[in-house]
Formats: sequence, structure tokens, C-alpha cells
Amino acid sequence: MKTDDERSGRQPEILVVDDNLQNLKLLEEVLVKTGYRVRLARDGELALNSAVLQQPSLILLDIRMPGIDGFEVCRRLKADERTSSVPVIFISILEDERDKVKAFLAGGVDYITKPFQPEEILARIQTHIRLRELTECLEQEVRSQTEELTRSNQKLQEEITERKQAAGEIRQLMAQQKALLEVYQTMASVPLKEIISFLVDQCVKLTGSALGFVGLISDDDQKMEAQIWSEKAMAHCPINKPLDFSIPEAGLWAEPIRQRRVVVVNEYSAPNPHKKGLPEGHLELTRFLGVPVVDRDRVVAVAGVANRQEAYTEADQAKISLLLEGMWDLIKRQRAEEELRRERTFVSRIMETSPVGITLVSREGLVTFANQRAELLLGLKQEELDQRTYNAPQWRITDFDGNPFPDEELPFSRVMATGQPVFDVRHAITWPDGKRIFLSINGAPLLAESGEIESVVFVLEDVTERQATEEALRRNEKALRIRETLLNESQRVGLVGGWDWDALSDTIWWSDEYYRIYGLEVGSPPPGYEEHLKVYTPESAARLDEAVKRAMELGESYEVDLELAKPTPITRWIVARCEVKRDEAGAICGLRGTAQNISERKKAEEQLRKLNEELEERVQERTAELKGKNMELERMNKLFIGRELKMVELKKRIKEQEEKLEGRSGQ
Repeated sequence: MKTDDERSGRQPEILVVDDNLQNLKLLEEVLVKTGYRVRLARDGELALNSAVLQQPSLILLDIRMPGIDGFEVCRRLKADERTSSVPVIFISILEDERDKVKAFLAGGVDYITKPFQPEEILARIQTHIRLRELTECLEQEVRSQTEELTRSNQKLQEEITERKQAAGEIRQLMAQQKALLEVYQTMASVPLKEIISFLVDQCVKLTGSALGFVGLISDDDQKMEAQIWSEKAMAHCPINKPLDFSIPEAGLWAEPIRQRRVVVVNEYSAPNPHKKGLPEGHLELTRFLGVPVVDRDRVVAVAGVANRQEAYTEADQAKISLLLEGMWDLIKRQRAEEELRRERTFVSRIMETSPVGITLVSREGLVTFANQRAELLLGLKQEELDQRTYNAPQWRITDFDGNPFPDEELPFSRVMATGQPVFDVRHAITWPDGKRIFLSINGAPLLAESGEIESVVFVLEDVTERQATEEALRRNEKALRIRETLLNESQRVGLVGGWDWDALSDTIWWSDEYYRIYGLEVGSPPPGYEEHLKVYTPESAARLDEAVKRAMELGESYEVDLELAKPTPITRWIVARCEVKRDEAGAICGLRGTAQNISERKKAEEQLRKLNEELEERVQERTAELKGKNMELERMNKLFIGRELKMVELKKRIKEQEEKLEGRSGQ
């Protein structure tokens, strides 16, 4: 397709797309000086709208932009018939060699890396504009020759009248093959609606029918959505959008779905138990042919044609089946490609936003990829990582205690030696500024088709703070174990009392120790249940009462901590444990349990709680400090990028001055 500039003979117009204003101004200056007309766009959406509104001769497209990136912009341009022929040259910083591959897969014709030379840009623009002009000329020549051949063929067909019937069959076969070829070769990337529309037209034409439709079956096999209707059906019936039809309630047209086979009705007026009448305003039907597509034991699509003058034959069934199966193959391919695109986008987003570092190491031991988090953890940019192997001396790898770390125990060495993943391999590295970082590393091999290890992917996590926290926890746990030992010793010499209650006789028995726990005289009559509840604080009494009721009603055992309302010299807290007693028939016949003094344990738990709160405060303070340092690092990074851009501009001005001085010296 020619652009407006090419048809009018005006100078070519270049659409420049970049979110960096300085880049836009620089490219505009270079192109305008050369005589090109220039149009600018700051993001992908503006670029798409601008290109559709008026097609440029060529597009210079940046990759890294807010919103949709350059790859997606290019794919949409190529998917739109209005802009598919406009050549796209990607111009961006080469962060990954795979970006070039992505650029060409997206439809780009060339790739220019930043920083660029104006001469290179102009040369490549001129080349691709010229290539497009030559392509247009060649396509025009092909069209002219095709038209000439078509006219010659028509004249030849008119002269061979005695073979008219045979020639008609050949033309029909050629048309069928051409339709299939177009479906498989030229429609793989077009929208679903266009594919189905093409299919309906071909079904109607190849069978000589007056009406046709194609529908897709819902996942629950209960509805068919009639996607596209033939032109005549649209003209005579009030249809302006896809319609949903209930398959169980539908008439004859749904029989191919219900019976899972081709249905042919060459006398539609004849009685048929499956017919349920036609809607008001529907065209009268004389013949009908319905063909389903069965995939994985279920009907997924159906095509129908109607009102052919002659009876439908097996040849008509075969034609529609071939077309319909080809359409379904395309739909499955598009869905698979869309799923793959979503997966790739998902993986890309994970890489960009992952809170852990992700690196890729070649089988030669070179770091070929690192996400932003990995660069932060390793203290180096990707271009610096490219110069280091996994075991370079500059890493100064040690264990957490500072001892040498054996090379054969490094994660990369272990994966390459065993071919198996490794998990939580811990060692320390030293940044160029001397700071030591403790890392936890998981790694897994990536295999080539041959089964050999092609590279190794690693997940890095900074455990420097965690290591300090774990060390503090270990100290606290040690202190807690000491306290638990003391508590256990106290329990050994302390009192644990037991009791038993028989429901049938309503009698209760207390051990001597049980009496002492509550400060009562050994052997005195035990108090009743209601009186005993008063020994505890109201809150404890309520919890004990609830536990006892659940034990009697549901047979549940219980263990509850209870506080005495009036502590004794040795007891403030107890833990009450209880289980139900059952008779031979399994019915609850009583309760039995113990009371244990846990006053010392309660004190220890309170001390532990305070220690944990103190540790949590220290962790939060350290986290806030790290966030502040990260913000400072981001600010310095932005300053560095700004200085780099200023240096590029300064170099350009120095070069211009040198050229002027050289010009004066020549004079």
C-alpha cells in the first residue's frame, strides 16, 4: 500500500517514536536537515493513532517506553492492514542481544543501537524507503501480469466450449485449494472475525448456496454463538450482531451438533421431527447442509449452508469439512499463540518486579542476564557482569564466617556436575566498595533439545539481614531453653494434682497435691462445681465452664490456662487438663483431669514476648534504613543517566566545532 506522500510525490515523511524528548529533537533535527518531513510521538498509543490517521513512509521506533513498548506497537502496526506495509526501524539501547530477535519477530525491518550516528540512520532510512518503493513497483507489475493472465484465461475458457463442464469442475477444485491455501498461509495472524467471514463466503461460493453461517460452541456445550452470517442472510433477516442459540432447544440446524455428524436435508419442506419452525422474518429454506467440527471428542464449531438450487452432495460436505477444519486449526493456533504471548508477558513482568535476583549463566560460566534486583544484589550493572565469570576472584567468595568457599561447592559447579537443581546454597560475596553481602542461592539447569545443559538459571536472595536476625533468634532461643530447663526442673519438684468425677454417683476425688495447689487442707470435702469456679478470675472461670460443657456435650478433651482469683504463695496460674470417661457402651460417664502450676512458665513467656517485640522493632528500623539507602541509589542512578545524555550532547557540539575549525583551516 502506498502512502499519501508516495502518491503525491512529496518528500517522505518519517514518524519518530521515543519517550525521550532529547532523542526526539535530535532525530528531528537530523532528518529535517536532510529534507525529510518529520512527525513525532512520545508514546505507543500516540504513534498507533498517528500512523493509522496518515501512513508515514517509515517509522523510527524506540523499544523502552511507558505503556505499551516498541515490540507491541510494531506488532499492532503489522496486524493492521492500513499500516502493515510501513517499514519499522527499531532504534534503542541494546540491553540484550535477544532484543534484536524480538524486534525482527515483531515485524521490524532493521535495528539501530544507541548511541547512533546520523549518517547510519540516514543511510538505513534511505535504503528501506527505496526497498519499499521497489517492492511496490514489483507488486504492481505482478498485479498487472496477473490481470493480463486472468483476461487471457477467460478468453481461453470461452473458446473451449466443448470442455465447459470439465473446466468448471477444475475451476471449482482450484478455488477450493486456493481457499484452503489462503486460510493456512495468509490468515494466520488476522482477527477471528475476518477468518470466519472468509470461511462463510467460501462455503457459500464453493457449494453454490444462497445462505450460510458459522457458529462456535460454548465450553459447556449448551450454546452456539452464530459469529458470521452470509451477506444475503444479513440483507433479509434482522441480524446485526452475533446471536446465542440454546442447542437443546434449537431446531434442525442444531442436529449436526447433537448427532455429532453431517446432516443433509435436500427436501426441507418434507416432514421432519427435528424441525421447530422458523422465526418471523426468516428466509424460507429449501435445502440445508450442516457440518460439525469434532475436536477431542466434543463439537467445537459448526457451519451451515442452505438453499442451493441442486441437491447437496458428498463433495459439498467434503469442501465445507476441509474449510471448517482449517479454520479450527487456525483458531487453536491463535489461541495457543495468545496464551504464549500472555505467558511471555507474565514471565517478563516477573523478571521486572521480582523481589529476588534472577540471573542466567552460560555453560561457559558467564553471567548473560541479570534482572534489576540481581544487579543490586551483586553490586554490578549488566555490562560489568558480562566481564566476570561465576567464580572470578573479584567476587571474593567465602562462607558466612569468612572462610574460603570451595569452587566445587559453588552453585554453578554443582549444577553442571550433577545436572540437578540446588537449593539454599549460602555464601558471601564482596562488592567493589568492600561491602560483604550474604546470599542464599537456588539454581536449576536449562536443557537444550539435545538434553545437554545449555545454561543455568539462579535465584538470588539477600539474607544479610536475615542472618543477623537468625543469629539474634538463636541467642534468644538459647536463653529460652535455659529458662525452659529451669521451668522443667521447677515442675519436677512442683505439685501436679489430679482429680476424678463420676457422673452416675456425682462424687469427686482430689489428690493431696491437688489440695495443696489451691491452698486447701488435705482431706477436706472438695467444694462443689459452682463453688470451685469462684477460685478463678471471672474470665478464667468462664473459659473453664465453657470447656467443661463442651466436654460433657461433645466429648472433647480440653487444656486451658487459668488464673486464680486469690493466688497462693506458690500458685497464680495453672493449666487444667481434662478428658471424658466413657462406659462400655461409649456413653460419657464422667471426667478426669489434672491441674499443674505454670506460674513460672507464664513469667518466662512474658519475658520472651518482650524480647520478640524488641527484636521486631530492630528489624523494622533496619528495613526502613535499607529503604532509604535504596531511594538514594535510585536518585544517583537518575543523575548518572542525565549526565550521560549531557555528555552525548557535548560530544556532538565539540564535533560540530571541530568541523567548523577544519573548514576554516581549509580556507
